Amino acid sequence: TQRRRLIVTLDRRYTGSTLADRLVDFIVARTAGPGTTLSFMHADSHQEKALQAADAVAWSLFRKYERGDDRFYQLIADRVGEEAPP
Repeated sequence: TQRRRLIVTLDRRYTGSTLADRLVDFIVARTAGPGTTLSFMHADSHQEKALQAADAVAWSLFRKYERGDDRFYQLIADRVGEEAPP
């Protein structure tokens, strides 16, 4: 059995919030399983480039589905592997 370790970085501004707890529960429910170890850490998004990139991707999806504006999504569309239906 192959083991995998996933490290999930959350924005520090959500530390201890109900939103962060719900997000952790969501991630655990969909990724945890035999052979999977999840670790969660908090970082300052102003210093963590990966969080800035993830925020930009999420924002482009928000604009696409909530505002009908896909200009920014089109910049990353060829890199999106799969989208869940809205």
